[in-house]
Amino acid sequence: MPFITLHGEPGNRLGAHIMSYLNQIFYAHSSHYYIRYDISNLPYSKSPFITFILSFVDRYNLHSSEYYDTIEVFPQMNLDWSKMMYQTIEKIKMDFAAYWREIYPEICSDCFSSISSKYSVPLDPKKTIAVHLRLDDVHDWWDYNGTASAEYYRGLVQRDASLDEMSHVHNYGEYPNIQAPIPMDRVEIQIEDAKRRYPDHEVVIISSPSTRDLIQTQYRVLCNIDESHDLFLLCISDVVILSRSTFSICSLLFGNHSRVYAPLWGQWTYYGFYTKFHRDSEEHFSYFW
Repeated sequence: MPFITLHGEPGNRLGAHIMSYLNQIFYAHSSHYYIRYDISNLPYSKSPFITFILSFVDRYNLHSSEYYDTIEVFPQMNLDWSKMMYQTIEKIKMDFAAYWREIYPEICSDCFSSISSKYSVPLDPKKTIAVHLRLDDVHDWWDYNGTASAEYYRGLVQRDASLDEMSHVHNYGEYPNIQAPIPMDRVEIQIEDAKRRYPDHEVVIISSPSTRDLIQTQYRVLCNIDESHDLFLLCISDVVILSRSTFSICSLLFGNHSRVYAPLWGQWTYYGFYTKFHRDSEEHFSYFW
């Protein structure tokens, strides 16, 4: 049996590592490859989310052959981020959240049971509109309209373009695609819409403590030193308003939200969302830029 070896993403943070690990796992699972890993070489291995993901890998491997080839098979390792993810959604034919639920139907309940004992829950999950603000390392980057990069990648997915046709879109350019913060006035528009739909819900801002003083708002603000704690709160909240961040997107893979407010940008479509592979009802999503 061919195998892959899980690898991390040097220089990236928790959200990117979660999406990278799941990308490799989904590709291996759909290809019936064994999955090897050395936990000492995996960044963020102490995060309960990574521990949870690896427990799935261990169970998956139990049903795989104990004998596997001596040559590693994983054609994604030398590709840029967009091509790595694109190659996987072309193979699994659905968005990441849908595939995760297909191969692990109990993902939401098991994740909650596994992680809830590790963290305090200073909110009512069933009555919370959680707003993620990506600031800290990008707080001084300027805003842009991400629909151009979202449509660029979406067009490639819709027609099953080859990897050779894909140009890497990043930073600011013809198709801006970067994890820049979204101005609060535009976030507020999404908050007001969510409050109209869910009038009994509390709005809670979740962000990094390093830029807590930049947040001027009437809403309660939670800033945990442990970013896994913040991600857990995003996962369990009933409604989420996401930022341009892979960290935000991770919450969709472990949560069961009534509604998602998602900014359109290129990375959103990397994982099959806003494309023909998006399996969830579009009625659950409100897009903005």
